[in-house]
Amino acid sequence: MYGQPSFSTTSSGPASAYSLIQPVGVAVGYEGTLFIADSSNSRILMYPPIDSASPTNNAAVDVIGQQDLNSATSGSPPGLHTPQFMAYDPSTNSLWVTDSGNQAVLRYPNIIVQPTTNISSSLSVQITFQGHTPKVLLQPKAGEIKP
Repeated sequence: MYGQPSFSTTSSGPASAYSLIQPVGVAVGYEGTLFIADSSNSRILMYPPIDSASPTNNAAVDVIGQQDLNSATSGSPPGLHTPQFMAYDPSTNSLWVTDSGNQAVLRYPNIIVQPTTNISSSLSVQITFQGHTPKVLLQPKAGEIKP
């Protein structure tokens, strides 16, 4: 379980490595790294490989879109404002994120969990949409992306 200390807890609490407020997207990356879009805290939390997770009270080890795990300020890129959907490209270890509050799709390259590294500054590509909030990333046809 992620975002709550137990299955019987539903508290949102302040931003921390253990809390989530309105999680809306999940992606699995390099060697099982788990990414969760914590939309109301304007951040993406990164967790160690899911096969090493405990049943409850899992802590994030890094954050995208905030300066640290205890921050939750909406901002313009490279900060995030209501991130939602994500897709992971294993060929480049890149995480693609729809950032609906900034009306943008962002690419974070070479995403591999490093517990002491804040990767917000590694933003390499931003595609901005005028007037419409992005909802879905294009999905490749079967066989276009190989594991």
